[in-house]
Amino acid sequence: MSRIRSLKPEFFVSEQVVECSTNARLLFIGLWCFCDDAGIHPASTKRLKMEVFPADAFTDDDVQQWMDELNRAGLVSTYRAENTDYWRVTGWSRHQKIDRPTYRYPQPEPSKIADASPNNRRGLAEHSPSPRDGVESNGVESNGSRPVPDGTGCRQPAADNANADIQKREFCPYQQIINAYHVHFPSGPQVSKLTDKRKRSIAARWNEVRKGEYRPAGQSPTPRDAEKALQFFQRYFAYCESQPWCTGREPMKDGKLFRATIDNLVGAEFMAKRSDAAHDAREGA
Repeated sequence: MSRIRSLKPEFFVSEQVVECSTNARLLFIGLWCFCDDAGIHPASTKRLKMEVFPADAFTDDDVQQWMDELNRAGLVSTYRAENTDYWRVTGWSRHQKIDRPTYRYPQPEPSKIADASPNNRRGLAEHSPSPRDGVESNGVESNGSRPVPDGTGCRQPAADNANADIQKREFCPYQQIINAYHVHFPSGPQVSKLTDKRKRSIAARWNEVRKGEYRPAGQSPTPRDAEKALQFFQRYFAYCESQPWCTGREPMKDGKLFRATIDNLVGAEFMAKRSDAAHDAREGA
């Protein structure tokens, strides 16, 4: 599905952009309209040609040549996920502010993400200050400290806000974690909205995992790099998927059926209890 995107005046004087041919620049703008809300598009020249130049006598080779220009300029990158190649618009989150984002495609591993060109030229990858993180919320959620039940017998902090301001300023791959949830916990409901409350919870757990928490008993905390931290979440979600009571396949001890959500899985107590039991989710992390 095509989308309306923002085009800044700086686009036309960007050193990165002006080094590309006119057709490559037009293709680049067209690509934005057919990317998902993370700036991802399948690396298919045939598909992109039909989307951007449906009535022009261009060939797939022409489109590939222009995409190669954009790659060399650092405006897009190519990666492989789930046996499929994808294009990713670099600097996307700094230039496209989306109210209700939807994500259709798997994202690259955090260690392979580059939001700027390989050089230090000023251009489209230049930082554009914004009070938002690329995803807007529909409202401000409660920031109180009173715990609330999560439906599983655990009581979780409503906002995970002990260091919320610090956490929000630190890098957290929210969408990669949500993608891992979708892939490794398919029994859970799809995440369609990244609210402020949800971001705080995810950021809190991400920071804890990065600091080396959730280790086997007797093992001292050792910081994890971003790649290993993301792998931890993948194993953790997969472990939860393997638990019949957690996916609604079998009733809990009280006889009731329960299906966990992303909010349950990234809740402080829930993760602590599940991770303590999930040996597979901790080995090698």
